[in-house]
Amino acid sequence: MQYIITSLVKRVLLVSLFIVTPALFAESLLGIGSGHIVSLRFGGSLDQNIGLTSSDIALKRLNGSFGLGLSYEFLPIPFISIGPEFYYHAHRTAIGYLDNEQSFKVNWHEMYAGVMFRTTIMGLLYSGYGLGMGYATQGKSEQGDIGSLSSSIFPYFALELGGNIPLFSPDDGSTLITVNVALRGTSNIKLWKDSIEQQHLQNDFSIGLFVGFSALWVQFPV
Repeated sequence: MQYIITSLVKRVLLVSLFIVTPALFAESLLGIGSGHIVSLRFGGSLDQNIGLTSSDIALKRLNGSFGLGLSYEFLPIPFISIGPEFYYHAHRTAIGYLDNEQSFKVNWHEMYAGVMFRTTIMGLLYSGYGLGMGYATQGKSEQGDIGSLSSSIFPYFALELGGNIPLFSPDDGSTLITVNVALRGTSNIKLWKDSIEQQHLQNDFSIGLFVGFSALWVQFPV
């Protein structure tokens, strides 16, 4: 798991270098000032979900889920942005086995709130790193009572590679509506070293593709 995270971080850092270099030229040649970006996106992800019941029954599953994300970015300069992000992931799932080898499935939902730092060319191409907190709702079993389960919170780390495809802009060019496409990965920091606690269900890591719309406002220097 740590090898996967390290490998992804190295690749995103490399992309960041390629992004920042032309963005520096964009600032000096085009005279672009600061900006703001609001994005709404929908997508799906491949998730590794785990859990542990009060009777020490381990749950685990690799499956897909759907999510919704909302983010705001402030660009003080053309090649850097920072802002809050909010995500909702529906129908996380994990599977466990009883003593008689009968399987049971547990479902829950997760909400994420954090801050994302991006290197970007005025939002058109970007790579990002984020930190925040996740909230997992109380799990519910589809196969009867398996003991008490609890909601939980956990810190997460996020990586993003994405871009915005321009759709249209008014004549003055101060606003741009785009199609936003992002490849996003998240990892549960709490589980990097510690095991899952009893009665808790959480996502370990996920990789997903999100598509949506963004509105970009540019402020040109006077």
